[in-house]
Amino acid sequence: LESDVAVPVADHVIERVKSGLTGRKLGLREDPKKLADEVLRQAIQEVLTTEQRVDLLKVIDAKRAQGEPAVLVFVGINGHGKCVCGDTLIPLADGRMQQIKQIYEEMTKIGVEKVVEDGFVIEGGIPSSLQIFAVNPESLKIEAARPSALWKLNTDQLIQVRLKNGASVRVTPEHPFFVLTPGARITKVQAQRLHPGDFAMLPRRLPEPVGGQVDFTQFALRQVAKNDKVFVVSQSLVENLYRFLKEKFGSLSTAWKSLRVDRSYLSFAHFWRKEGRIPARLLVEACKLGYEIPEGYQLLIKYGRSIPLNVPPTLNERLLEFLGFVYSEGHLEKCYVEITNSNLRYLREYKQLVRELFPTIKTVIKPDKRRKRLWGARTNSRALVEFLKLVFDFPQGKKRDRLTLPDVITQQPTGKLRGFLRRYFEGEAYVGKGYHLVEVSTASLDFYKKLASILLRFEIVPRVGVKNIKGKKYYRICISGHKSFKRFVENFPLSTKRAQLASVAKLPSQFDEVELVPNVGGLVNVVRGEARLTQRETSIGLRTSQSLISTYESDGARIPRERLASFIRLTSKNGENPSWSRLAALANSDVCWAEVKEITTIRASEPVYDLSVDGYQNFIADNVVVHNTTTIAKLARYLTDRGYKVVLAAADTFRAAGIEQLEIHAERLGVGVIKQKRGADAAAVAYDAIAHAKARGLDVVLVDTAGRMQTDVNLMDEMRKIVRVAKPDLTIFVGDALTGNDVVEQARTFDQTVGISGSILCKMDADARGGAALSITHVTGKPILFLGTGQGYDDLVEFKPEILLNALFAD
Repeated sequence: LESDVAVPVADHVIERVKSGLTGRKLGLREDPKKLADEVLRQAIQEVLTTEQRVDLLKVIDAKRAQGEPAVLVFVGINGHGKCVCGDTLIPLADGRMQQIKQIYEEMTKIGVEKVVEDGFVIEGGIPSSLQIFAVNPESLKIEAARPSALWKLNTDQLIQVRLKNGASVRVTPEHPFFVLTPGARITKVQAQRLHPGDFAMLPRRLPEPVGGQVDFTQFALRQVAKNDKVFVVSQSLVENLYRFLKEKFGSLSTAWKSLRVDRSYLSFAHFWRKEGRIPARLLVEACKLGYEIPEGYQLLIKYGRSIPLNVPPTLNERLLEFLGFVYSEGHLEKCYVEITNSNLRYLREYKQLVRELFPTIKTVIKPDKRRKRLWGARTNSRALVEFLKLVFDFPQGKKRDRLTLPDVITQQPTGKLRGFLRRYFEGEAYVGKGYHLVEVSTASLDFYKKLASILLRFEIVPRVGVKNIKGKKYYRICISGHKSFKRFVENFPLSTKRAQLASVAKLPSQFDEVELVPNVGGLVNVVRGEARLTQRETSIGLRTSQSLISTYESDGARIPRERLASFIRLTSKNGENPSWSRLAALANSDVCWAEVKEITTIRASEPVYDLSVDGYQNFIADNVVVHNTTTIAKLARYLTDRGYKVVLAAADTFRAAGIEQLEIHAERLGVGVIKQKRGADAAAVAYDAIAHAKARGLDVVLVDTAGRMQTDVNLMDEMRKIVRVAKPDLTIFVGDALTGNDVVEQARTFDQTVGISGSILCKMDADARGGAALSITHVTGKPILFLGTGQGYDDLVEFKPEILLNALFAD
């Protein structure tokens, strides 16, 4: 107990145990350890049993008998803790793919970062352009959504969840996953409560990127300008730019001084006037001042005295196709790009493409001197090497573990990426013999994650994995299963492997795990009964034999998605109802389900991160759907289930998105919410809600004031005003049981400020020893009313000392 409770609590319990044991005589058969346990249990129970008792329902019934609504005010700070590790990859709606810690660090430059008790939160200043992907909980469609807050928190423990298809994600123990349980119920299950055999939600497809494309000429220019030896070659551009700079600065020498070009003026002027060579950095600085490169202009860049390189004005399909060759079989040396492959046709197509894109440079194909049956296509151009390094962040040398897919590629429309992926797979892919399989391997974790996400845009759900070769990790991406394989062949007709693909494509259909919807048979049986289908009609809808109907209608049945969709079309003529709509959402969803294979507890050495996504409460992380509810909503459900009429008051007017979050919960629970605009007088909102409840004969007003740090003087003053105006029957503190002594100090401060009636502790399912409950009860003298035991609206239980005592003495 000493390691888990406030010091005064431990001292109090120790003294009670001492007084209970000292001088006590033992009988001959009395077990001293058992006696000590009894005394200790009694001492702890005394702490948990306060003199002040609160019966919530009696308070509400007493007010209802008077014809008045009971007013309950909730106080506390923002809830958090459901986080993922920093290197988790988040696909953004504009096509970029960033680690969550990278997103957070970028937002610190423009958002408003605040300190919370175990980390930081950014709630204000988040731009509307930052949008991620989340699953709509009703339609099960993946949509773009804007985060309302970003969290960076400290933790000492993580759970690594591995799925059978190879996907894995590391999260905090309390972070929920969406799990499809028997009866086709989508349930939120914390990571620490997952079991092997559960079916977790994965994205099946990602939407088309929106609004992320850049002006490629400007982008390429900014990138190559990082190297002082790169020039743009154009006599016409020199004259055009000269007139602009002269008008801006009066003379070329003044422009040189002002723009701080990194070379002597004489050298600068010589290159400028005599050779028509403009330092790329100068052109970038001029663009910042308002100079506009003529539309459609094709950059001609030069590195030192190398042959100039034509840069296409756009990142078109042909340039992306060239990049597919380089990413697949290419490597860069100081002065050349080389593609190595055993297929001469592949290399000749590369050579032809280079000639088309870059007419000034040549490619030579020769046998590889070190490896038999291999050929090399070498393109000699220092300018091309620098172009690939600076614009696409392609590593020089054989550093394949540093390979990445830059934003300028991932933000391209899905259709434009076909050529890139086709050439990549032509060089790298292995096609299975006798079964549906296309496999590629890479030494780069970053490239592997991004490639797997891009494939989801084509509705190709890859299996992923890791293999060790001579002590080095390689990451595998496997396209298997009839549907994914078919989509792959349709989108990427690999010319070098056409015969192999055609042979495998003729094989009988075989459904991959992610093409099956698990635990759905019982719901199929319900829908069939409502539609009054015969066995024959059902077999037609499910495209199976009548003898298998009973198997398909069993609770644990795993049915192919396309057969469910066929069944839904057959039963749609009978009209929509809740069962049919639920089955239709599963059949036509943007998600799939993969079996949990392994759950491992690991130590956390770095901060963890989270995104609050209003209206969705989930986001896509490392190609897994992870979830991120409020206690006031749980209590609203608790009361409405017992027949009370409830209204919510959105008095959390200070925090970004606080009102919107409460509205979402209210809509789902079917209760009303009284609100005003953000920044309004919170006490006025509470007053309006009470007046509304009186006018409409409602039983309970739940006033949400969450998000008020106990150290914020202004907000605590506002809290006093809310209590003064609302005159609550109960003021309830809501705290996080996992925050240790911090939650005790919060409870103490709120009790001193507004006088709490009792507490509700969240995350008690993860706090077996009950240290927070003991400490808060002892420090405030006020009872614990409820315990939050999960993420669902029903995960709220009435507090009884026996719950904690039984857990504490379970051993």
